[in-house]
Amino acid sequence: MPINNFPKVTVCLPTYNSGEFLTQAIDSILEQTFTDFELIISDDCSTDSTPEVIRSYLEKDSRIKYLQNSKNLGLFPNWNRCLESASGEYITVFAQDDVMLPKNLEQKVKILDKYQNVGLVISSIMVVDHENNYLNWDWANYSEDSLVNGKEWVRKNLGEANPICCPFVLIRRQVLEKVGGKFNDNYAFAGDLELWLRIALVADLYFVKEILGYYRWHKTNKTHSFDDFYQVKEHLQICNNLIDSLNLSDLELNYWETEALYRTVKWVSYYRIYRHLEIGNFYEALKLSELLESWRGRSGKLSISVQELGTRIQKILQVNSRLKSEVDQYSDWVKNLEQKNSVLETEKSWLESQVKAWTQTAKKYYHKIKDNG
Repeated sequence: MPINNFPKVTVCLPTYNSGEFLTQAIDSILEQTFTDFELIISDDCSTDSTPEVIRSYLEKDSRIKYLQNSKNLGLFPNWNRCLESASGEYITVFAQDDVMLPKNLEQKVKILDKYQNVGLVISSIMVVDHENNYLNWDWANYSEDSLVNGKEWVRKNLGEANPICCPFVLIRRQVLEKVGGKFNDNYAFAGDLELWLRIALVADLYFVKEILGYYRWHKTNKTHSFDDFYQVKEHLQICNNLIDSLNLSDLELNYWETEALYRTVKWVSYYRIYRHLEIGNFYEALKLSELLESWRGRSGKLSISVQELGTRIQKILQVNSRLKSEVDQYSDWVKNLEQKNSVLETEKSWLESQVKAWTQTAKKYYHKIKDNG
């Protein structure tokens, strides 16, 4: 029986225009082998059939609580509204288009029960498309079960692309409250990463090798609405604010800044800058290079390498601009030539008509003179 009539786990499910996937998500939650949970669904003023889908479940399961926002709050504010209503000892913020495998909650509850020093537990996931087909994307997969010191994890991972998939995190409520109790809604894209870092500074983490859920990647993912520049800018801001909060010595500060920038440059170059270069988006690549170069005024070999990349992209843009100018000039020349040719064709046609008329007149007079002797 729940202690004080409170459930052991709160599953938060923020929704907004959930489309075709919401039923699968809710069903996967209700089919968990661990049953001592409440499901809080907070709908952010959906304009599709989402409210009707949610209402169809309310009479089926008393564990479901339905919140309807009076106005659209946005992504992280809606997540926070769920958290404000949560009463469970452990909390997960799930996604409207993902799928929990049946033992997802059971496995993670056991770990948090066993390790009181762990603030969050996260499992490996499988990335699937809109039809549940496996996508060959090795993200948020862990090679072994591991209990990790939180502060050490931050030190070794600050600057990396987010290695934790939010819908499959189970958080200890006590630790969440210790770090402010909610997501920082000043961030629109990486607010989840920022919370994981805050939690890791005060508690340990547990990574589970077993795949316990499907993370769905499709064209309507909220992630797709943020361009690369915004994503990287927010990522660097999170690193910046965390480093400033640590009150580091000069030697430590240099280490943290260098390592965070090195890791950021590595993934931004490979997954963002090079991709833009391959398809000819030189301006986007240059913006990202300049963003990395300017972070915290860093100098040294790493910064020089980033600066060199930016300089080379600028040269490419200059050559590109010159070639475009020459092509435009050539196009103008061809256009003028075509116009002149058109005039010549008109004059040629007129001349031919005059010659034809003159020839006919000449023949007429020739025959007249011939006939008159």
